[in-house]
Amino acid sequence: MNKFFMLIVLFLTSFLFANDFGFIAGTVVDKNTGETLPGVQIIIEGTDYGAVTNIEGYYEIYKVPPGEYELFIEYLGYTSIKVMGVKVVADSTTAINLKMDQGNI
Repeated sequence: MNKFFMLIVLFLTSFLFANDFGFIAGTVVDKNTGETLPGVQIIIEGTDYGAVTNIEGYYEIYKVPPGEYELFIEYLGYTSIKVMGVKVVADSTTAINLKMDQGNI
């Protein structure tokens, strides 16, 4: 009886520690110079998920439910970007690295 009980407990606790989310991460740089761009906004359209790049142009969007999304990227002085078909898988990181063109202010 104890072995059966322990097996059930182990089986049920595995669901508690399973990660049902994925991540989106990457860097954003200037297309012409290759310099990193801090402060770029990355938004998953239709959700409350998003991030802002750090001083090294790196961003991470945590705990994104699995699925397919569109990203909207904007930065003052640069042309906005829309990335379609971004697939997020549970327990995985989807890498989206971006190069932005300078636009008209």
